[in-house]
Amino acid sequence: MTAAASSVTSAATATSAAPQQMQEESNENPMRMHSNKVLQFVEQTWIGKCRKRWLLAILANMGFMISFGIRCNFGAAKTHMYKNYTDPWGKVHMHEFNWTIEELSVMESSYFYGYLVTQIPAGFLAAKFPPNKLFGFGIGVGAFLNILLPYGFKVKSDYLVAFIQITQGLVQGVCYPAMHGVWRYWAPPMERSKLATTAFTGSYAGAVLGLPLSAFLVSYVSWASPFYLYGKHLFSKCSVMKK
Repeated sequence: MTAAASSVTSAATATSAAPQQMQEESNENPMRMHSNKVLQFVEQTWIGKCRKRWLLAILANMGFMISFGIRCNFGAAKTHMYKNYTDPWGKVHMHEFNWTIEELSVMESSYFYGYLVTQIPAGFLAAKFPPNKLFGFGIGVGAFLNILLPYGFKVKSDYLVAFIQITQGLVQGVCYPAMHGVWRYWAPPMERSKLATTAFTGSYAGAVLGLPLSAFLVSYVSWASPFYLYGKHLFSKCSVMKK
């Protein structure tokens, strides 16, 4: 009986010690908690040393910056798409598209048709589903659709371009409400305005920086390059925000 009781006591002690040992290992090596390679890299930089809510605000700022920057892509590229132009090296290029004013107006405004629709429903979705994953979904799908836009232009289908941009507006319309849902849980009352301002100012910076950057890429690379560049970087932000 004594041996049996001793074995039971030893097993109970080992069982209770296991969680404590795992906790100590996690504290010693917090990187083991992350399976995402991007997050592992961020943890090793100076940004990873700040409080996680501020890290989230910085990443959200960058996400909004790129998300709003993609709206400048078509505005910068269209003059090289339907008008003859001279590149910085003096070579004259002929236009590829023959759009009417009506067609151009529809393609330029179609993004906002979708963007307007999802603003209010996204608030309910952010309360029902994890808002960080909703934000990641919005920028991730928006990035994929941004990469598809040059294909839509090249096949010269106005309906396909309008459909892609409307869908892009629909999915990216959830980003603002989703980020409000994030701060509902992550922001202490005394820091809520600072964190929200840090995150949302990325939208204004994206518009300010997006137009000259898109114009530079269009002039020195090709009219399709800003679509691919912004799409690629949005994918990288999506992989971080969904975690």
